[in-house]
Amino acid sequence: MSAVWVACRAAVRRRRLQTVVVGVVVGMAALTLVFALGLLSASHRPFEQAFAAAHGAHLTATYDPTTVTDARLRATRTTAGVTAAAGPYHTATLPRPMSGARTRLPEGTVLVGRASPGGPVDTLTLRAGRWARSAGEVVVGADAGRDAVGQTLTGQGLPTLTVVGVASSATGTASAWVTPAQVAAYPTTGVQMLYRFADAGDATALQADLARVRAGLPSGALLGSENYLAVRQDFQKQFDQILPFVTVFGALAAVVALIIILNVVSGAVVAGVRTIGVMKAIGFTPVQSTAVYVGMVAIPAVVGCLVGDAVGSVLGTLAVRTLGADLGLPALPAVDASTALLAAVTVLAAVVGTALVPSLRAGRLPAARAISPLAGARAGRFRRVQRFLAARSLPTPVGLGLSLPFARPARTALTLVTVVLGALTVTLSTGLHDSVTRITSAMNGDALPIVVQSGDLTRAQVEARLRALPGTAALAGSTHFPAHLVGIAAEMHIVAYRGDSAVVYRSLLSRGRWFAGADEVVVSEAFLRVRHHRLGDTLQLTGGGRRVPVRIVGTVFDADSNGITVGWATATALGGEPAQAGGAVHAPRGSGEPLEYSIALAPGTDPDTYQASLRRAFGSALTPVSPAGADSAPVFDGLFLAFTVLLCVSAALGVLNTAVLDTRERARDLGILKSIGMTPRQVVAMVVVSMGALGAIGGLLGIPLGVLSHHRVLALTGDLIETGMPAHFVTVYRPVLLVLLCLAGPVIGVLGALLPAARAGRMSTAPVLRSE
Repeated sequence: MSAVWVACRAAVRRRRLQTVVVGVVVGMAALTLVFALGLLSASHRPFEQAFAAAHGAHLTATYDPTTVTDARLRATRTTAGVTAAAGPYHTATLPRPMSGARTRLPEGTVLVGRASPGGPVDTLTLRAGRWARSAGEVVVGADAGRDAVGQTLTGQGLPTLTVVGVASSATGTASAWVTPAQVAAYPTTGVQMLYRFADAGDATALQADLARVRAGLPSGALLGSENYLAVRQDFQKQFDQILPFVTVFGALAAVVALIIILNVVSGAVVAGVRTIGVMKAIGFTPVQSTAVYVGMVAIPAVVGCLVGDAVGSVLGTLAVRTLGADLGLPALPAVDASTALLAAVTVLAAVVGTALVPSLRAGRLPAARAISPLAGARAGRFRRVQRFLAARSLPTPVGLGLSLPFARPARTALTLVTVVLGALTVTLSTGLHDSVTRITSAMNGDALPIVVQSGDLTRAQVEARLRALPGTAALAGSTHFPAHLVGIAAEMHIVAYRGDSAVVYRSLLSRGRWFAGADEVVVSEAFLRVRHHRLGDTLQLTGGGRRVPVRIVGTVFDADSNGITVGWATATALGGEPAQAGGAVHAPRGSGEPLEYSIALAPGTDPDTYQASLRRAFGSALTPVSPAGADSAPVFDGLFLAFTVLLCVSAALGVLNTAVLDTRERARDLGILKSIGMTPRQVVAMVVVSMGALGAIGGLLGIPLGVLSHHRVLALTGDLIETGMPAHFVTVYRPVLLVLLCLAGPVIGVLGALLPAARAGRMSTAPVLRSE
C-alpha cells in the first residue's frame, strides 16, 4: 500500500496542470450541486424554517381592553397546551393615512406598542436601522424597503413619526411598531397576545387551542384572531413563483457537473494508460495499478470537493437568506450539513465511479501493449478527416484544428454536450430575465404608480394637473372596495378603474378584451381556474345593497382567485362612486383624500425628469409607490445570473480539460509541426479553432433547446401559481437576440481553449520530441 501511495503522490506532482484541472472542475461541480440543493431545500419548506427560527406565533389574538385586563391576559400564558406566549401588546389603528417622501402607512394600518423586537414569541428581524426607543419613532414593515429609514411620516391631526427601523415578522402580526408609551397617543383598538402551542398542526387543532385560551376570559373579550396557517399559505405562494426556475437550473447544474466529471476523469485515465503500463512492468499488480490511478484522480478531487462544498454552502446560504429577505421572510437558516454532505458524497461517488471503469480497463491491459503507442488514440479516422480537410484548401491551422475533435470521438461528444448545456443555460436565463421584466412591468400596467394626497385639490383638478405634465401619455385612476358574488360567501377583491385603464393595463390582459361598459368585468386568470368559469359567463355582483349582473369579457395575469376588475360605471352602479382607500367619496376640498394613479409615459420620456416634474407639481403631497413585483425582480435576476455564471464557467472548464488532454496527447505531432515551420500563433489558432468549432455546433444545438425549456418553465410556473402565462410574456426571443445568443457556444469554446492553446504555442520542440 505504501508503494501505491508513493506512486499516487508522484503522479499528482508530475501532472500538475491535470491535477489542477481535476481539482477545479470537481470543486465547481461540488459548488454547483450544494448551491442548487441548498436553494431547492429552501424552496421546499421556506416558511417552516423561518417560522421556527423566529419563534413565530401559531395564533395572534386581539382582545377588547375594556372587557379584559392585562393581568388576566398574562394569566392565559399558563393555559394547557400553551408552550410560549408574548404580550399583552396594546394596538392602535391609524384613522387616516400617514405619508413621507417614499413611504406611506395607509389608513387602517395597525400600530403595535412593543418595547423590543425580541421575546419568547414572534422574534422580529430588523432589516435596517434600529428599534424605536422614544416617542415619535416608528419601525415599519419590510415592505417599505430599507430606504424608509430616516423618513418623516405625517398625517392630518396625527403625531408626526420618524422611521428609525425596518423589521419583518414571521407571522405578520403588525404593519408598524412603536414604543408602548407612543401607542397610547392613539385611540387603543385592542390588546394583542401571541401564542405558541404544543399541537398546532392544522386548523382543527388551532381552534381547540383558542377555545382553551378563551375559556377563562369574559364573554366578548376576544375581538378577533389569526392563525399562522393563512400566513404560511401566502408566503408559500410567493415562493412557489421561483420553484420551477430553481428546479430547472438545479437539474441543469447536476447534469453539467456529472458530465464534466465524466469527461475530466475519463480523459485523465485514458491519458495515463501508458503510465499504468510502466508501473505494471516494474511489478505493480492490476489492482495496484488501478488503485494508483484512481487515487491520483481522487486526491485533487477530494481537495476540490471540500473547497467547493464550503464555498457552495456559503454562497447557497447567502442566496437563501437574500431570497428570504427580498420576499419579506425572516432570516432563513444556513444550508444544513446534510445538504453539503449529500453534495460531497454525490460528487466523490461520481468521480470514483467514472475513474474506476477506465482504470479497470487499463489495469487489465498487458504491460507491453499499455506502453506501446498503440494504446493511444486510433489515428485512422483522424488521418482521413485531416486529408479530407487538407484537400479543401483551408489554411493549415484551420484544417488541423477542425480535425482534432475526431481523434477522440467519445471525449468530443461529452465536451459537445457540456457546451450545449452551457448555451442552453444562457438562452434560458436571458429569456427568463426578459419574461420577468415584462411580467413586473405588466403588473404595474407598464406605468409609473403614484399616490397623491389631494389636500385642497379635487380629483378632477389632480387629474388635469397630471395630464398637463409633459410626457403623460395615459392616466388611470384606481380604487379598491369590497363586494360579493351571489352564492359565494368569500368577499371579492374589486379594483375599479377610471380614465385610460385599457391603455395603461393592456399588457396585463391574458385573454379576451378589456371591459367597455358597466355590465362587463375582467377577472383574474386564477378566478376562472379555481371557480370553473369561462369567458362570456354572467356573474351576479352585489354591493351597496344593489345587485348588478356582469359578464366576463377578459382575464388578467393575477394569482388572486377573488380578483375582479371593473370600470367606474360598474362601481357607481353598485351604490355610488367608491371611496378611495376609505377617504371621502368625491374628494371635497380639504378632505386630504389619497388618490392612486398609474401613469403611462410617452415614448422617449425620461422617467427621472418626469418624476422631477411630478415633485414640482405636487410637492410633499406626492408619494411614489414601489412598482408591483419590484422586490422580487432582483431575486429572479440574481438567481438567473448566479446559475448562468456557474454553469457557463463549468462548461468552459470542461472545454479547457478537453483542450489540455488533446494538446498533451498530440504533443509529438505538435512538436513535428513546429519543427517543420508552424509558428506559435498558428498552433494557438489550431487549438482555438478546434474548440471554437465545437462551441459553435454546441451553441446552435443549445439555443433551440433553451427556447423550448424557457417556454416549458413559464408554462409550469403559470400552472403552479394558477395564473396561466400570457403569450406576450413567453414570446421574448427576437431575431436580433437569437443572433447574439449564437455567440454563446463559440465564446464558451474559445475561453476554455485559450489557456491550453497558449501553453501549446509556447511548447519547445526538442524536449517534446526527445520525451516522445
